[in-house]
Amino acid sequence: MGRGCLWHAAAGALSSDVGYARLLLRGRAGGFRVKGEWTVRASDVVYEDEWIIVVNKAYGVPSQPTRDPDRDNVFDAVTRYLARREGKTPYLGLHHRLDALTTGLLLLTKAREANASISAQFQSRRIGKSYCAIGAGSAPVSETYIRPGATWTADGPIGEAPGREQRFMVGGRGRRPARTEILCERAVRFAGGVAGMYACHPLTGRTHQIRVHLAWCGLGIVGDPFYGELPRALRALWPGRMCLHAERLEFEHPMTGERMEVAAPRPEAFVRFFEKIERMSRATTGREFLWGEGASGGRG
Repeated sequence: MGRGCLWHAAAGALSSDVGYARLLLRGRAGGFRVKGEWTVRASDVVYEDEWIIVVNKAYGVPSQPTRDPDRDNVFDAVTRYLARREGKTPYLGLHHRLDALTTGLLLLTKAREANASISAQFQSRRIGKSYCAIGAGSAPVSETYIRPGATWTADGPIGEAPGREQRFMVGGRGRRPARTEILCERAVRFAGGVAGMYACHPLTGRTHQIRVHLAWCGLGIVGDPFYGELPRALRALWPGRMCLHAERLEFEHPMTGERMEVAAPRPEAFVRFFEKIERMSRATTGREFLWGEGASGGRG
């Protein structure tokens, strides 16, 4: 936990199904596209001053422009938001990205003078990131991974998956070191599989890193169209989105040096979904939490 200011998004300000206007999402989880514009509202802004702005990104919206001119993105949406308010085209700098199907915190600079500090912090891994994910599978690699309170480090180099564009895997082509600290917060067993709520802290910045590492542990993120698994028992409960949310950022303010922490609540769809899994688990197994028995070790 960092020291200094703590800023929170309003609870429920942005979930998987509210918090944005004029978004028409179509297809399954892997095929969501934005048609029209994402209108940023004041409630989507977690923190802002004259130097930086942190927004709570909506589901299905890319962080930056894509090759599809009809697909909106966070950079353009925040630019429009500031332009409407200030009556002129603002400066905006994007220093990191979230996958389109990931919701949560995105930090942008509003002044060129802030770029050097923010860029250096990202490059030196001094910006702390925390994500929430719901992972599920037929069987994890280690029982440790479904023991509430257990922590481990997924330490597996990530590279390109052969023959699959924009797909990655541990040990893939051109692999680079990748490490993710993972905490199992809650876990349940149900007919045909297990599921858990995980707090994930990436220590490196590889593409799809958390998604690949959880899948490597046998707990692919629910709704992930590339690496996830959706056990049959969960299909009727699934909220129809990838269950990955960037919920916390810690960094030094680029101008004052003050240590800051910003947080965005977990989407309501996340919470409701896991509560439904827990109720189903209690009904079928008589237990809410799954504790590994005689488990030791694991990846990392």
